[in-house]
Amino acid sequence: MKDAHLLVAGVVVILVLSFIVMGCATKPEHTLTVFAAAALTEPFQECAHLLEQEHPEVNVELNFASAPVLCTQIEQGARVDVYAAPYPKYATRLINEGFARSYRPFAYNTMVVAVPKNGTVHSLSDLTKRGVRVVIGEKSTPIGIYAREVLSRLNSSGLYGRDFEQEVMDNVLSEEDNTKYVYSKVVLGEADAGFVLSSDITDPSTTYIEIPQEYNVRVSCVMVVLHQHDAYANEFEQLVLSPQGQRILEGCGFVGVNGTVSP
Repeated sequence: MKDAHLLVAGVVVILVLSFIVMGCATKPEHTLTVFAAAALTEPFQECAHLLEQEHPEVNVELNFASAPVLCTQIEQGARVDVYAAPYPKYATRLINEGFARSYRPFAYNTMVVAVPKNGTVHSLSDLTKRGVRVVIGEKSTPIGIYAREVLSRLNSSGLYGRDFEQEVMDNVLSEEDNTKYVYSKVVLGEADAGFVLSSDITDPSTTYIEIPQEYNVRVSCVMVVLHQHDAYANEFEQLVLSPQGQRILEGCGFVGVNGTVSP
């Protein structure tokens, strides 16, 4: 009986040690930190998952927030390997400050006005009506900068009245930190319209009003590798630019850098 107990105990010890060894063997040894604007949440989550599948030794830590907030965190000392945003301004700032050498465009997008399907806003002209609740991005954020540029262009066109821009701004209920927050206001019924990226329109309760191409903006999504000698940072960039990465982006509503998905 004593020998039987010893045998069982020995088997248990071997099993425990095996699990420990297996756990150590599969535990990620390298952390890749990616800061990306909130608009890139879905495609970057998929790309990160792919990289981790290809390299079990890598753990990709994703931080999604407003582009200027993330930029400031890097300037204040946050250790980051990759930075991406739908606006080149902050990537250029990091380059000028010596954090990176260059940026690379990896996708494009356009602006639309998100509205509830059964709402009261059906055209751009409706945005000026009294009582309409409009939401835009804060003026320092990419989505806020783009919204103001679109409003300025529409105003200059003269098609919607000479005071179109001001009348829409008078209806602004709130200014949000990023495009996801703007869109959520429309989804939750807290706003009648919101200036967002076309890729944001994902909830079946919403639709969108197109902005004429000649008055719209081309949203350029760019990426910078902050640690040039990190092989995984460069590999993440290449993954996003690869045919597989471009298909992921287009599946999430973006336009690939070549305008079409590679076969």
